[in-house]
Amino acid sequence: FPVTILVSDGQKYLIRLRKDVSFLNKPIVKRTLEEVPENAYVLIDASRADFIDKDIIEVIEDFMKHAGLKNIEVEIKLSKSRDQGFSIPLSDPLGHGYSTILAVPHSKSV
Repeated sequence: FPVTILVSDGQKYLIRLRKDVSFLNKPIVKRTLEEVPENAYVLIDASRADFIDKDIIEVIEDFMKHAGLKNIEVEIKLSKSRDQGFSIPLSDPLGHGYSTILAVPHSKSV
């Protein structure tokens, strides 16, 4: 499967995108993100994805924009070696060798 969901505990989620994630996976990705409960932390690991369809990127970015409404903290791990098409600014504040996008609920500070 191009999308793997691993849950470490009730409030921490890891969603791993595999090699190629096409528009055919949009319902799966959207449903998965919609099922994340309030007050959760989500790490979306896209660092191994060679291709992510623009429809998938749109679903993920939309989720990030509205995550604060459910007090969800979202982090995306992307490959530094290739542009995966995200429009949200990337950073690597801890020098991990990959880019991250962080969406923090309004009540928290970075």
